[in-house]
Amino acid sequence: MAYSAGVDVGSNSFLLTILELGEQGETVLLDRADITRLGEEVDSSGMLKAAACDRCLAMLAEYRRLCDEHGVQAVRA
Repeated sequence: MAYSAGVDVGSNSFLLTILELGEQGETVLLDRADITRLGEEVDSSGMLKAAACDRCLAMLAEYRRLCDEHGVQAVRA
C-alpha cells in the first residue's frame, strides 16, 4: 500500500487529508480541519503575528507526526 497526504494552509484554517492508495482506489484514513487563524489581524497590520505563526508551526508539526504515524510517503501542500 501507498499512503499520501494533502495539506491546505489557509489564512483561517488548516486541513489535512491522509489517503491510502490501493488497487481499488483511494481510502480516506484521516480528514481533519483545524482553526489556526494564521491571518489574525493581518488586514489591519499588514503583517503576520508571531503568535499566529507559532500556532501554525505547531499545527504543522502535529500534521507531520500524524503523517509519520500513518506511514505517509508523499505530502502535498
